[in-house]
Amino acid sequence: MAQAVISTPITAEVLRGNPARLRRERRMRALFFSAALLSVLISIGIVLSLLGGTIDFLRKVDLSTLWSDGWLPRNNLFDIKTIVAGTLIVALIAMVVAAPLGLGAALYLSEYATPRARRYRSRSSRPWRASRASCSGTSRSG
Repeated sequence: MAQAVISTPITAEVLRGNPARLRRERRMRALFFSAALLSVLISIGIVLSLLGGTIDFLRKVDLSTLWSDGWLPRNNLFDIKTIVAGTLIVALIAMVVAAPLGLGAALYLSEYATPRARRYRSRSSRPWRASRASCSGTSRSG
């Protein structure tokens, strides 16, 4: 197996890297950190807002009415069981529709699709590969 020959000696200065690149990386790290922090702060704000509305609702409504005979808003009867049952039914219908479609697409791509169709699907579903390849100066397919 061939070994690479290094013409310049490895020093601490070489290992530190290019100062301009390091500054650019620090700026990008700060930008990504501030974007992540903003996302977390917005999420906390949304949760606190929803929590405030929930506490206000629970103070106004008698909790025994939440276990009534059904969802009858004209009679001020709001049943939790109806909401949970509706959520479960919608989730079940979504799984019944999505699971066969997803499995069928995976089966088709793995067993029947031409290599060209597989490449197209692979590139369209992973755009970061193209950007990574263009940054590093290499091209990757598949």
